[in-house]
Amino acid sequence: MRNANIILYITVLFWVCIITWANFASLEEVTRGQGRVIASSKIQIIQNLEGGIIEDILVKPGDLVSPGAPLIYLDQTLFQSQLSGLIKEKQAAENNLRLIEEERDILTPLVEQGVESRMELIRLLQRLSDAEAQLLRLGETQPILEDRLARTIVKAPVEGIVNRLLVNTTGGVVQPGEPLVEIVPIEDDLLIEVEISPKDIAYVLPDQRAIIKLTAFDFAKFGSLNGKVINVGADSIQKEDGSIWYICQIAVSG
Repeated sequence: MRNANIILYITVLFWVCIITWANFASLEEVTRGQGRVIASSKIQIIQNLEGGIIEDILVKPGDLVSPGAPLIYLDQTLFQSQLSGLIKEKQAAENNLRLIEEERDILTPLVEQGVESRMELIRLLQRLSDAEAQLLRLGETQPILEDRLARTIVKAPVEGIVNRLLVNTTGGVVQPGEPLVEIVPIEDDLLIEVEISPKDIAYVLPDQRAIIKLTAFDFAKFGSLNGKVINVGADSIQKEDGSIWYICQIAVSG
């Protein structure tokens, strides 16, 4: 009888412990979702304002490029010709201005002495004003042409990885403003954009710890990344297949 009482006491104590633990203990809920890696800032889309003919393509998708690295060469013939012609025209304008100034220096005292007509001096000063205006215009145009010539070398604006080449034919024609190359900046923090099922969204909160496994790599060999939930979408989205998801963002911390 005494042994039966002891067994009953132990059994009751066991269930009291179980009930107490169930009321106060918390179980960790694991939520899984599919996602994709994105950059924290937008992908850089490289364009050329003037367009032209592709002379050479120096990079391919996956290449790491530094700021200022050449990506594509466009044919320079047109802009070189324009710049060369302008430089010659500017030199001629400078010579013409110098001759007119010399003529003015000679004519001015003659007019003051009454040897030459004042009207002749007025016409000369008008020619001088026109020559100065022409030289000023050419001087303002030269850096514009130099800039256009420099932009025939399409360069990377940031350090990053070439994501896509939007042109791929040497000798092909590029339209003004046409996108040429996509670069993903590598100095930015990487974010994981994750799709969470509506039935699990209640368990996902900002600042929660996340474990990231990239499907492109063997988990057993390369392990996983740690992260933290930084944003939980307030509204659901519906995909083309009719499925409904919430979008969350996770910052990769290592």
